[in-house]
Amino acid sequence: MKSVPKSVRFTVLLLNVILLVKIIKCAPTYVFSEAQNTSKSEESTARREQRFTTVVKPQSPSVTVLNSSVSDLTVNLTKAFTKDVHVDPYAVRHKTDHGRHEFDGPRRERRSTENEGHGYDTAGSTDVLRFSSEVSDFNTFDLGPRSGEALLDQDLGLSEEYHRQPQSSRCNTRTPESESQAKKCGDRNVTCPYNSFSGKWCGDGRCYCCDCVANCSRHGEALLYIPSFDLSITVLDFSGNGLTEINDSSFFENATQLEYVDLSFNELRSINHSAFSSLRNLSVLLLNNNLYLDLTKHSDALFNLSSVQVLDVSNVYSGTFPSDLFHGKAMPSLHKLILNGADLRRCNASMFQQFPSLQYLHLAMNDMRYIVMEFNDTFENLTILHLEQNDMYKFPRSCVNSSEGLVAVSVYPNLQELYVNDNRISSLTSEICFPKLSKLLLSCNPIVNLLTNMFGEKRFPKLSMIYMENLEIELIESYAFNNTKLEYLSLMYNNVDFVTEHIHEEGFAGLPRLRALQIEHNYLSNDRFIQLFGGLTNLKYVYVGNTNLDTITKETFSSFRGLRTKLHRNFFWRIPDGVFDGFQDLTTVDISNCRITTIGENTFSSDTRRRLKHLDLSGNHFHCDCDLLWFRNWLSSNDSIFYPAWTAHKCSNLPKTNVTDFRMNEQVCLMSRDASVFTVVVVTLLLIILMLVTFFFRYRWTIRLMLYEAFRGKGHNCRLPADYFRYDVFVSYAEQDLNWVRYHLISELEVGMGVRLCIHQRDFLPGENIVDNIFHSVKDSRKVMMVFSRHFARSQWCQFELKYCQSFVMERDDVMVLVALQETQSRDMTGAMLAVLQTTTYIEWEDGQDARQSFWARLRLALDE
Repeated sequence: MKSVPKSVRFTVLLLNVILLVKIIKCAPTYVFSEAQNTSKSEESTARREQRFTTVVKPQSPSVTVLNSSVSDLTVNLTKAFTKDVHVDPYAVRHKTDHGRHEFDGPRRERRSTENEGHGYDTAGSTDVLRFSSEVSDFNTFDLGPRSGEALLDQDLGLSEEYHRQPQSSRCNTRTPESESQAKKCGDRNVTCPYNSFSGKWCGDGRCYCCDCVANCSRHGEALLYIPSFDLSITVLDFSGNGLTEINDSSFFENATQLEYVDLSFNELRSINHSAFSSLRNLSVLLLNNNLYLDLTKHSDALFNLSSVQVLDVSNVYSGTFPSDLFHGKAMPSLHKLILNGADLRRCNASMFQQFPSLQYLHLAMNDMRYIVMEFNDTFENLTILHLEQNDMYKFPRSCVNSSEGLVAVSVYPNLQELYVNDNRISSLTSEICFPKLSKLLLSCNPIVNLLTNMFGEKRFPKLSMIYMENLEIELIESYAFNNTKLEYLSLMYNNVDFVTEHIHEEGFAGLPRLRALQIEHNYLSNDRFIQLFGGLTNLKYVYVGNTNLDTITKETFSSFRGLRTKLHRNFFWRIPDGVFDGFQDLTTVDISNCRITTIGENTFSSDTRRRLKHLDLSGNHFHCDCDLLWFRNWLSSNDSIFYPAWTAHKCSNLPKTNVTDFRMNEQVCLMSRDASVFTVVVVTLLLIILMLVTFFFRYRWTIRLMLYEAFRGKGHNCRLPADYFRYDVFVSYAEQDLNWVRYHLISELEVGMGVRLCIHQRDFLPGENIVDNIFHSVKDSRKVMMVFSRHFARSQWCQFELKYCQSFVMERDDVMVLVALQETQSRDMTGAMLAVLQTTTYIEWEDGQDARQSFWARLRLALDE
């Protein structure tokens, strides 16, 4: 097989690099710039010029549809960069290094100091056309879209991530931008990301169409006109294309059938007054985040659209917002107006009287301080009002005098939802007229005291849901809520110590219909929980996670008729048997990240286990032993109940071991716990004794030497005179080397040289202890000779003499002489022999006349030193 020429390989590599560069250029780039410190008069302009800006690049069809001759590497790179590339026109609130949002402007700096280090992400979508649908069921407990997390509790609409967020400021988690009009084809919501299997390329090959939706977004400045479409296309996404102007009425002539037009995140500066005149069926128009579009100059083009029902002009340039901006304008069909980020510091309610059908009004993030009300200002059809993230110090005025001046009438007679979270409201006004208000968001306001009847039925006759999170609560008086209509109450993230006397024991009295209670991220005890909430017999959803609860008993939830609870991140270490068995409709329990050590067969009865659809016990301190075997088997055989889980089920006593993975002999578990403990203790003691016996036997000679030296004492480090010694040389050798000692060493040294040798077979005193003989003989010898051989290495007595002589050498210098009879492999030597050979020069015995003469000469020299 011929190799590929280098020139071809280089060409292919170059093409890959070029294509990769193009793909990177096609990816969306987000540019953030921080608002500068400007004076009060320049604040509004500076904020809009320097808030969040999106630079969008096209995702060209040529990048997606690759030529088959390109290498697989290039295909993979292209997929990696184009598969999920998207820009969510409503995800304008991105995290910053200081936990605040860039375009919030100078007023948001007051929050950044409190929340520094905690970011918020409310992107909320997974592709360019996936938006959250409008909340339509006012009776559903819904906290709104939260970054696309799955809702584990469908009844309440509460995401798992919502409960798990750290105990820090959670303001701004719900942004008005996330409440967009869904793209619909008939009654169906339709998304149309590029390369969707359900779509096809259309509009001169520049757009992607799915059903009635045409996606022409994110082309940078490469697409500045409306292509031609089939008449079936009624929804157009033209966002993020760098469009700067619409100068004539023919801009939409290729698609006059459009009903939904998204022009958000462009760079529009100029719009012709009749630009939308050809769109006679237009019902939804999104122009948000065109930062240079001046509403005051284009009011005729934008606020005279008779067919438009939804209009979003958030975060566009408005300069000083004039109070007569809508004067003389006719939009009889408009029922939803989104006007966030328009710097309405002083809002006159009369300006919205031009829109008689208005039902949804969004005025968030406007630095608004109050709303001016005239005596005849009423909003008969308004059902949802967003005033969050402003600078309002007072609760919105809701009452005006009647024409006779005797009776107060409601400004919002049909208002059902009011969002005033994240303002500066410290108390409610004395006179409140919200006859149909059912949902109230007061979170992230500096409210300190909850007074008696503050949310009573006389003030809020239809109120069913209250969100009061991240407040500064220090006092809750008796009957503070006292409303028979209230069904849902959230007091999360308030750091309230419910155990103190400042929380009245009847603070939550008068709530017979309360079904859902969220008090997570506060401080609570079991006894106090029973005292405060035990009388709320209709409670079903009880969320008390992260409240430092250190114990639960059978009485904790016994007064409730039904139960669905979250108890995560508390301090209790056991669950009493049968504590959840009395609730026939119990299907979901979250007890994760507590300190539970074991779950037994009786913790949940068989009936309860059959009813459960989800049980989260992950993150607990499970002690993996015999007591947990039953739970291990249950966990292994019921994935559908225990998963998804917040974290893993780990053994606290076995690092890096899952509960499902630990193994134990079930026969061992047949004994009682006390018998098991006794057996373990006895076996451990026996093992210790066995180890000690083995140790003493293995080092018995060393120990005897140490004991001998300890009792006999040690000499001084000195060189003694020659006439002091009885022997010249103490010879240490193995029994197997006796012939060499007798016929060579003795005959040469004693007979030929007159050297006095100490040989243990000849010179040791009979009847005396061997250790004493060794000690006295070594002490009475001027030199010590070690005769190393394979037999020496195997002899226990030789090793004992070697170790003793090593300590002897340390007391007297230059006394050891080493003789090696034969070559011995290092693997056959002991550690003591190797240590001596590495530090002492030895004389080797070899055959041959010359070798032996050299041996005796060197030995004679060593003994004469």
